[in-house]
Order: sequence, then structure tokens, then C-alpha cells
Amino acid sequence: VAEELLVYEIDRLVVDFVLDAGDAFLRADRPRDAELAARQGLVLSPAHEECCQLLLRAASALEGGERLQATMRWLVGHVREATDGDDELSGDCWTLYRKLGGDPATQLAE
Repeated sequence: VAEELLVYEIDRLVVDFVLDAGDAFLRADRPRDAELAARQGLVLSPAHEECCQLLLRAASALEGGERLQATMRWLVGHVREATDGDDELSGDCWTLYRKLGGDPATQLAE
């Protein structure tokens, strides 16, 4: 049990670092680096809401609409696959997707 707690704590610290780095990259106009940071966070925590949102913000900053939609499609599949269908993107991620310019008619969740 102690070993599991240690692994959990390490994962949490790494994800926190990834989020801080990703935000700093976006502020420095380095969206590719922010995208890479978000994807690394999603390796450790596949359905982590803040990592998903960071990835969406990075995709929007990179190339806008088409990149944003492709990223959202990837996220939906990634979360489903990594959690064996037990988890899906939060409503907040969908709201951000649409706020960033994602097609409101897109039904990627279904």
C-alpha cells in the first residue's frame, strides 16, 4: 500500500509540473511545447481534466479549427481506450472545446 501511495504521489507531482510547464509554454507563445507537455501528462493520467484542457488550448493556439477538432477526436478515443470505456471527457472540456472554436454541432462524444 505504501508503494502504491508513493507512485500516486509521484504521478501527481509530475502532472502538476506538466500543467505548470504547459501554461508557461502557452504564455511564452510555444504551443507545440505546451502540446507535448499535455500529452506527457495524459500518459500518466489519461483522463486528467486539466491536461485535456491544456491540450485543447495548445491545439487551438497551433492551428485553430481543424487541429482543434482532430485533437478532440484523439482525446475522446484516448480517454475511452485508456480507461476501458469507464471514463469520458468532462462537460468542462466540451465547453472549452466549443469556446475555442470547436464546431458546436460536432458529436464526438457519441
